[in-house]
Amino acid sequence: MAQTGGQPTVSPDGKTVAFVAPDKNNVLQVWMKTIGKDDDRVLTADRRRGIRVFRWAEDNRLAPNRAAYGVVAFLVLVVVAFALLVWLL
Repeated sequence: MAQTGGQPTVSPDGKTVAFVAPDKNNVLQVWMKTIGKDDDRVLTADRRRGIRVFRWAEDNRLAPNRAAYGVVAFLVLVVVAFALLVWLL
């Protein structure tokens, strides 16, 4: 599956485009639109962090990637914990 950083991306069959945009609560969600139509629709419903990365599967299914943000947050936590440990010693 090809992964996108949230940039508008055409589906493998060329019929739809997916993109990241804020919802009515200003939280980033993945949206989909049929090419040539005005039928934008939200596909995700994340309430906190939002979705910033998604990927298309070869069968035209779309998968949001919440893990990308979680990994970064975890690494920041590890670095802060390590710095605190070094400071205490």
